[in-house]
Amino acid sequence: QGTTWYLVAKTWMNKWNIYTTVKLPPPTRYQQQQQYIIPPPPIDNNPLLRTGSLVLKSNLHHVRDFDLVAPLMWNALQSWHDGGPPIYRKVVSKRKRVVA
Repeated sequence: QGTTWYLVAKTWMNKWNIYTTVKLPPPTRYQQQQQYIIPPPPIDNNPLLRTGSLVLKSNLHHVRDFDLVAPLMWNALQSWHDGGPPIYRKVVSKRKRVVA
């Protein structure tokens, strides 16, 4: 029996990881401009789907093409950034490999 996990396109997840891990140096008293980290755009899972369809592309690979996130994490990401579409699967471990 597997548990439900959501797929998030790696291209979007990379943007989110940068947004959440970049640390700006503290401003000095001589700096006039404020520095901003631009938040990621809405979640875009379309790179995982066949064109004009909600069917997953074949030959997708975990880590290379998508990350798996728990439902609670998906709900948080979706509420903060919107977008989608949501793609979820029952996931089981198979010989130390994730199969979605």
